[in-house]
Amino acid sequence: METSTLTENILRNIERIVIETTEENPVTVAIFTPKFIEVAKGYRVRLKPDYQCSESLGGKGSLP
Repeated sequence: METSTLTENILRNIERIVIETTEENPVTVAIFTPKFIEVAKGYRVRLKPDYQCSESLGGKGSLP
């Protein structure tokens, strides 16, 4: 797996991320936006929440 490092706030002005294959006719594997994640059949996306961020926890210590 190839790894890249994201610097702080690099995604600040990004409205969409598209993950696709490198074939001549690329196949979209996943699309990420601030409101949804769309994933092609046969793939999955795993998310790891920021447990220190009160916004992601709704400020109540648990997911809303």
